[in-house]
Amino acid sequence: MSTQENERPPFYWERMSKAGDEMHVAQQMGPDLAAFRRGLGREPGEVPGMWRFYTKLTADGRVTDALRAEHAALALFGLHQQGGGAPVHVNGRPMGAALHDLRSSPKYSEQAVDAHFARAATADEPGEVIYHLRGLVQQLKAANITGFDYTTLYFDLLAWHRTAEVGRIRRRWAGQYFQRPAATTGKDPA
Repeated sequence: MSTQENERPPFYWERMSKAGDEMHVAQQMGPDLAAFRRGLGREPGEVPGMWRFYTKLTADGRVTDALRAEHAALALFGLHQQGGGAPVHVNGRPMGAALHDLRSSPKYSEQAVDAHFARAATADEPGEVIYHLRGLVQQLKAANITGFDYTTLYFDLLAWHRTAEVGRIRRRWAGQYFQRPAATTGKDPA
């Protein structure tokens, strides 16, 4: 991580996951999460209730790729955290690992989750990937699957605006999603 990234203000989900008492945090977050959910399917800046939570606003009001990524991550976080006690932002836990657990869950068939994951991972446009991630987040929530690292999701969504990086993100997501246990020798089974 660059020095600049280390100096950035913490995202909302980072602050709340470190806030301590789950009951107090849940009560505090209720109105915030409602504002975030109102942002689903809307452009950054269209929901005044979200303005104070953005860390990527610019003084000239431009909608940057960073603001788009933060808006989407906040909206998905708001959907995922709604009604839950434990924080759904789990620092260091890959989204693909959470989706792998969803795939193994009895709530949905592997084929259905595989198809939904494939639609998200192969989306060409950032708005399309966000649309499909919304469905996956709803499934994670319904199956009561532990959350994932929303900061990493933010950086992935930001990178989705740079075509050259999308392939790497897709391969990483697929590697996390289709995890296979290492052979008993500890060597890579490939």
